[in-house]
Amino acid sequence: MARARAQALAEPPNQCGWFAVVQVWQRASHRRTLLHLEQQVVTHGTAGDTLPVGTAHGVSGLDFFVSRSHSARLIDLVTLLSPTRVVTSKQLVSHDSNNSSYDVRHTFTMELCPVCRDREREEVMKREREEEE
Repeated sequence: MARARAQALAEPPNQCGWFAVVQVWQRASHRRTLLHLEQQVVTHGTAGDTLPVGTAHGVSGLDFFVSRSHSARLIDLVTLLSPTRVVTSKQLVSHDSNNSSYDVRHTFTMELCPVCRDREREEVMKREREEEE
């Protein structure tokens, strides 16, 4: 899976058909928010516009390889469903100086806020409050 992801990132955009990658990450011990988000994306039909949807090793997240216009719709949908922080960047892949055309890859990194707490964390906070009293 990691090898296929690395090959997709290395290919020029005109060969593999995508010009933007939307990375959705979550820093939490559970994946409930990501699973809910994935279900909502499929329900709203935005997943039909994506190429492979995969999870990265060691980090809980999803990668959507899409066109530039579809990435804007996907970002709008995710920000409606969950509080997020979006970081955008772009990278020049190639350019033709004869006709002034540029191939640019856009990367949108979205970090989801952990909306639901773990029960363990709630119990620890409850014990701390009881000790203070």
